[in-house]
Amino acid sequence: MSDRFDFEQMIMECWHITSDLEMLEEGVLEKDMTTDQIANLVSGLKHVYEMRFNKLWDLFEEMIRNGDLK
Repeated sequence: MSDRFDFEQMIMECWHITSDLEMLEEGVLEKDMTTDQIANLVSGLKHVYEMRFNKLWDLFEEMIRNGDLK
């Protein structure tokens, strides 16, 4: 059973996208990455964050059903 603290933690984890994009930017600018490498990294980030946001949404719905968010 999750609580508001777990929900808050999951929201904060979603903010990691900004640091991940910053790292990608550094890689593009400093490592002379190919278009394919960049595309693969962007695709990977998309899938990771899609899973992260879906997990957050599932918890949100669970907490609403349980009356934990009022």
